[in-house]
Amino acid sequence: MKQDYFSVNSEPVLHAEHCREKVQPESEWCETASAAENIRDSFWSEPASCDNGVAYGEWLESAAGRYRFPYIAFITLTAGIIGGIAAVPGVFLAGTPFLWQSIYLVCIGPLVEELMKQSGMIFLLEKRPYMVKYGWQFMLAAVPGALVFASIENIIYRYVYLNHLPEEQLVAMMSFRFLICTSLHLSCSLIAAMGLRRAWRKHRLDRRPVEISDSYELFATAIAIHGAYNFLCALKIISP
Repeated sequence: MKQDYFSVNSEPVLHAEHCREKVQPESEWCETASAAENIRDSFWSEPASCDNGVAYGEWLESAAGRYRFPYIAFITLTAGIIGGIAAVPGVFLAGTPFLWQSIYLVCIGPLVEELMKQSGMIFLLEKRPYMVKYGWQFMLAAVPGALVFASIENIIYRYVYLNHLPEEQLVAMMSFRFLICTSLHLSCSLIAAMGLRRAWRKHRLDRRPVEISDSYELFATAIAIHGAYNFLCALKIISP
């Protein structure tokens, strides 16, 4: 009988006996720079695939085995620091007066800063998932990233935005910023990092490429806390 190539019955996924034959060669993708994208975009990573995450799981375990603890720790610290630096442009935007500055300070600014502070780890999760092997990596990246960002922000405020203040008021303002603002950035970064950790755990359990959307709930929490703080500062309810 002539095969109907346009029928759903001709879909490879419905012929389980060919699944492993098709999937096995993809384990070699760990040798290529675009391995994560190739695996993620493969037909065999579709939820309905009879592979059920076997190809991705095998590839991830094989690739992760190539990296040892010292290198993983170094990469994690680097990712956190890069994320903290990447969030710095948000400081300049926050200090630029324009019509919707209040909206920026309360809504857009916190969103940009919290996302960018985690950008290093997001990159690893999406592009180099085999380098994220342990749950503590998210905290290890979040702490230095937040401290680097807060330090740069405080320096900018000290020498750019607050430089005109009298000495006594400047000292009080900077003491407040180093204590309160740094604590805020650190706390929000840890909350957002927990969101990424949740997404990472789910992707490990499901043996599927990570979905950053699984972290949105905790990201929203961090952004809301940051935005609420900015709102109270704008109303002069919180001030040194």
